[in-house]
Amino acid sequence: MTTVILNWTRDPLTFRFALDEDIRSSEYGVIQRGLIQVLRSIPNLQFNYKTASFEIALADRTIPFIVNALYFAGYTVLHKGDIPAEIEQANRPN
Repeated sequence: MTTVILNWTRDPLTFRFALDEDIRSSEYGVIQRGLIQVLRSIPNLQFNYKTASFEIALADRTIPFIVNALYFAGYTVLHKGDIPAEIEQANRPN
């Protein structure tokens, strides 16, 4: 599995993504394009070209959807920065 690193910030709630450093440079672009397709399919998530980050609306619904979509697409997710409380809620077993 490829590790995706989500670097979180607040005000507004945004994240930037990075890929695991162990990925060969020849594979990086292919993986990045696939990852962007997954992120673009998520509702309430907008890419901000000025800051090169994704802005989140309705965090309580969108964040669990992001985590699950990345997981089901075959990515391992690592969270860094100002991690929102919704991440903890999404990682709890039902």
